[in-house]
Amino acid sequence: MNGDFGNDGMSFDDAGDSGDTDDVKGLAPLPPGLRHENREFVRAMRRLFGQTGKSLREFAAYHHFSPASVSRYLSGKRLPDKVFVDALLKSACQAHQVPLTPEVQEHAYRLHREALFSEQPARYRLQMESDKLEEAILAREQAELAIRDLKSSVSDQKHELERLEQQKREITRTAARERAHSSAAIEHYRGRERDLEAQCHELREEIDRLEAELTQAEYERDEAQSRCRELEDKLAVVEEDADREELQARVDEVRSEISAADAQAAARVADLKRAEQEAEEIRLQAVADAHAKREEADALFEETRNKAAQAAADFETNLAKRREQSERDLASRQAKAEKRIAEIELQAKQLRKATDVLAMKRAAEVVEAARTAPAEPVRTAQPTVPAVRADSTAVRSAAESSFDVLLTINPFWFAVPEPRWTVGTDGGSGFMLTPGTWYLAVARKGTALIAEDRATGARGMLTNTDGIQRASY
Repeated sequence: MNGDFGNDGMSFDDAGDSGDTDDVKGLAPLPPGLRHENREFVRAMRRLFGQTGKSLREFAAYHHFSPASVSRYLSGKRLPDKVFVDALLKSACQAHQVPLTPEVQEHAYRLHREALFSEQPARYRLQMESDKLEEAILAREQAELAIRDLKSSVSDQKHELERLEQQKREITRTAARERAHSSAAIEHYRGRERDLEAQCHELREEIDRLEAELTQAEYERDEAQSRCRELEDKLAVVEEDADREELQARVDEVRSEISAADAQAAARVADLKRAEQEAEEIRLQAVADAHAKREEADALFEETRNKAAQAAADFETNLAKRREQSERDLASRQAKAEKRIAEIELQAKQLRKATDVLAMKRAAEVVEAARTAPAEPVRTAQPTVPAVRADSTAVRSAAESSFDVLLTINPFWFAVPEPRWTVGTDGGSGFMLTPGTWYLAVARKGTALIAEDRATGARGMLTNTDGIQRASY
């Protein structure tokens, strides 16, 4: 069935299935479980809805339906009332500006009745009784209209009859007054009197006929009223049956939804149980893995601790050996330094003696020169003595800086302001000096101090002596 619109109205074609009815904008495809009658009806309604040119919400608002109801009607979930079919027909015709033909309207009503008969027999009976009541009401209204028309016609005919009778009486009186005139005039008036009499007779027959039709119309009206009352009573009973059937259908629908929800909930519970079982298996596996890793870690920790203990023992042994070697080296270096200091002091004494001799000789030369030239001694003698002294000072500085050996000092305690590393006296690695701990300075090597940790006996050379705190030994 397709909703084609022609110049003289709208027509339906039942031949073939139209694929566009299952793909209407804003509507889901029809479910596969619909009965044939219901499917054909919904297809027709969808085609009409597509011809309206309105969206679902626009149609619902324009015709005072809820969007949810329109969606259920056009998806086949619920059969609509006849009012919805009329609204679709009216909206489709208005959209294309064509009249609605009785054939199209009757065809739509027939599809609606067949769907009701297939899906909801009680509603079908209710609709049939409602249609009969509608026809009876229409017949009653038509009978009342006919009665009004007949009464109006009877009244008009009676007025006409009265007018003709009045005219007849006037003619009779006129004929009596003019009887003395010619016989031709008398015959003329008598002819007119007979014509009026014939017309009056016809009017009386017409009035009798109209009164008979009026009586029949009143009888039909009374019958229609009686039929309406009977149909109203029957419609009330059928409405109760339809309400019960509608309620039962709704209960079945709710039960179906509850069953579907229960099935979904059961599936969800099963999924949750499977998830819990998997989580428990994962937890047990994780516990086993954690236990194995803990045992492995304990074994590794024990092995590391043993290695650390062995390394500590080896370190203590090596430290003791290095300490003894450092002490021997220190003693040897101190002896060498003392010997070197003695040699330097001897050289310094010899240098001082040579300097004194040279100064005395030079002074004698200056005095002798002064005797021969008084002005010259001051200018020549003054730069010579400082030069000699400068030479002796340079010699002494060179002598003091020419050696990079350990020098014996008076030991003193000192502390560092921040952590500082020392260098081993034999060129190896040293140890760290930490603030808050007192260390003993036992020797000096250039500007560096030889520090000793009294707790371990380790010695190291501290090259950065800035900011150290000293204490007397």
